[in-house]
Amino acid sequence: MSIEIVKDGDLQKINFRVKNRRVLREEVKEKLKWGVDRSSPSNKIRDLMGWTKDIMKDIAYQQKILKNPVAILLTKGW
Repeated sequence: MSIEIVKDGDLQKINFRVKNRRVLREEVKEKLKWGVDRSSPSNKIRDLMGWTKDIMKDIAYQQKILKNPVAILLTKGW
C-alpha cells in the first residue's frame, strides 16, 4: 500500500509495508482512498494519522480471525 505526497513541489511516494496482504481488506483501502479529508495539507496529515490507527486495529483483528481455522473455513466462500 502506498500514498503520494507533494512536498516542496516534488511528488513523493510513501510505501507502507504489509507482511500479509490478505489481512488488509479492499474495503479498508477504498475507505482510506476516498475518505481522507483533503481540504488542507494539515487536515490531510491529521486524517491520515487517524486512519493509520484504524487500519492497524483492523489488520490486528483480521490476523486474529485468520488464526482461527473455523473462521477461515467460513470466510473462504465470501
